[in-house]
Amino acid sequence: MKRKKSGDLIKRLINNQISREELDTLLEELDDEETAMVYELYLKDHFDKIMVEHTLNKEKEKKKKV
Repeated sequence: MKRKKSGDLIKRLINNQISREELDTLLEELDDEETAMVYELYLKDHFDKIMVEHTLNKEKEKKKKV
């Protein structure tokens, strides 16, 4: 349950849907090593997705210019 709750909080943060109370909870949970690892995994996955989208957008822009 803890992992699901942690995942939900980080998703809400990423999507700009987090409340101040939820953010405070998320920050407090960073002291817990297991929860911090869950947050790290979600953030790395989110970063990877953003980079893939960015690369695809750059390729599309190049094709439009040609």
